[in-house]
Amino acid sequence: MAPFLLSRIFGLLPSSVSASFPRSFTAANSRLLLHPDVLLLADSGYQGIHKHHQSSTLPVKKKKGLSLSAEDKAHNKALSKQRVFIEHINRRCKIFRIVKDVYRGKHKNYSLTWNLVAALVNLRYACI
Repeated sequence: MAPFLLSRIFGLLPSSVSASFPRSFTAANSRLLLHPDVLLLADSGYQGIHKHHQSSTLPVKKKKGLSLSAEDKAHNKALSKQRVFIEHINRRCKIFRIVKDVYRGKHKNYSLTWNLVAALVNLRYACI
């Protein structure tokens, strides 16, 4: 994995203004078409994504009263090592207050706002 390739935003998932966006994601309400062979690395907010995208990977959750096995901990650690690049890009975007706080603009401009922020982040970090 080359950090340079992972430090750019190539596309944005179409979304709604919902504050709990990751939890409301389903294939039915998303216009994003993922090829079945694409590996989707998701966090715990995407529980149930296996119903819509078979080749997705989620962290293993601890069951009540039990601890995770060493194999499950290793799986979670490997997944988090891959996702950390994405989380850093999310942090770069959320430096902009308009995407960090509650969006008070028009609903139709929400994705435009995210596209502009993504372009600014790409421009800022393209020189590094």
